[in-house]
Amino acid sequence: MKLIFNADDYGLCQAVNQGIIASHLNGVVTSTTMMVGMPGEQDALERLVAAPNLSVGVHLRLTAGKPLSSHFPVITPEGSFPKYDVLMTKLESKHETAIYEEFRAQIERFLSYGIPLSHLDSHHHVHLHPIVTKVVARLSHEFDVPYRATPSLAGYQFSDGFYDGNISLDWLKAQLTDWLKHYDVVEVMCHPAVVDDELASLSSYLEKRELELEVLSSQELKQYLKSHQIELTHYSAVI
Repeated sequence: MKLIFNADDYGLCQAVNQGIIASHLNGVVTSTTMMVGMPGEQDALERLVAAPNLSVGVHLRLTAGKPLSSHFPVITPEGSFPKYDVLMTKLESKHETAIYEEFRAQIERFLSYGIPLSHLDSHHHVHLHPIVTKVVARLSHEFDVPYRATPSLAGYQFSDGFYDGNISLDWLKAQLTDWLKHYDVVEVMCHPAVVDDELASLSSYLEKRELELEVLSSQELKQYLKSHQIELTHYSAVI
């Protein structure tokens, strides 16, 4: 079996960037998805120099930061994207073009930095909303890259279970043992980071990020993968 540990939220802030790069250089993270236009963007770009083998995609956002496109229809009075619950109640089919333009702006900004684009996913899984799914599928085709949980990817399984109360080596090993019986490629979403005041101002998911970093960097996990012949890979395995 091939295994992708994809770290979400790269570019959110320096603390997240630090944790993701550490979990790549010292652990099992092989892939990350970057939020462009966020406070940690420049720091994220600088840290990639030390991680040439880290695969990078775009973490499309509609629930954090400010739009890159003009006149996005669903924003707060301050001009930022709304919280997830608000967005889900306000999205309508008439917003499809605006979502497309915003996501395309984010992807083009990412590409302007000269980074190869591995795949697409989204902050808070907004791409699972039917209207947004349609847009992401279109962009996936236009840029010739897969997106997270693409329905047509045979033998591929996505897991968002390594989160909150499930962050432990025992949980991961139990899941991996089961996945080995059923799938060719598994993607595990993760959110490693160190915690600082800036991250606390941007996210309510805090201490568990440090626990993720610890588990993902553990020698015991690396040994488990080796002994079970599980190959760490990235999205090139599912194209």
